[in-house]
Amino acid sequence: MEYIVNTPDGVTVDKSNVEDGTALLITYNRTGFKPVSYKVTVKNIGSRLYTVNGDTITVKSAEEAGITFSRKVGQETSQPLNMVIVENKRVTATDNKKDIVTTPASSGSSDSNTWLKMLICGIAGIIVGFILANVLRSGSSDEEDDDPTTSTSIIDKKDRKADKKKEEREERREETDRKKEVDAYAQKQAEFEQHDLKFLKKIDIWCEDSILSDKYKDLYFALERGDIDSLLDHEYSQLPDGDNNLNGWWQTIRNDIEKLQADGNEAALTKCSNEMIRLSRSHSCNIHELASSVKGIAHPAGAGNANRGQ
Repeated sequence: MEYIVNTPDGVTVDKSNVEDGTALLITYNRTGFKPVSYKVTVKNIGSRLYTVNGDTITVKSAEEAGITFSRKVGQETSQPLNMVIVENKRVTATDNKKDIVTTPASSGSSDSNTWLKMLICGIAGIIVGFILANVLRSGSSDEEDDDPTTSTSIIDKKDRKADKKKEEREERREETDRKKEVDAYAQKQAEFEQHDLKFLKKIDIWCEDSILSDKYKDLYFALERGDIDSLLDHEYSQLPDGDNNLNGWWQTIRNDIEKLQADGNEAALTKCSNEMIRLSRSHSCNIHELASSVKGIAHPAGAGNANRGQ
């Protein structure tokens, strides 16, 4: 069976139309997180990722399907001051982007003091830069550790394996339940068929509501449609004389219709079909009356004198 695939916002699929057994790739997207993709085999029973309604497959949202996203990790672009160069009484502090150069005083003891101050400032800059760098790295690490949606590729693989095993267990359980239902239905139908056969053999007036099994409901529905071929092909008509109707009326109907078919009398067969429809339209049919009507059509000279059991 072919299905149309509908997706919510943030979810994409690689096919918009699929059939039973088709592989379907479902991808979940969320801003700031890595996409998550699952490949599933389409089944009419649905799965944890989608539901099936008639000829439409509706993919569940990430929240409904319980999807876990991993945060996208970027690279730090800012760098603290990390170098001080002392050369010929000049101090250079660099952050790998620009140099800040300080020129000492021209002479005397003030040169010595200025150089010492610059050296102290440079060392202090190194310490401050080191502290800032560690604080920034620590903050970034804490943010990632506190994020409940963060997971590694190994965890993702384990989750997918666990989901697959769970889905397989659910499929086996559903298959077992379906088999039990089929077996129970078959057993019930066998009991109904035994009931119906006894009923149809002993009663000349067949009531649709009194027939329980699918097999013999098909027999009555063919009678309501005037479907002569289905009536003659039905298992009930193939039973030996006396096993399908103790009074012999059904056997008479079958013999007379087969005679008309052998003669190629299509007009008479149409009349027989119309009589079946007329006599069964109230959801019950008098088999004796139907046998008499068919007898009169098949043997016009002897109308009304149907011989029972023939």
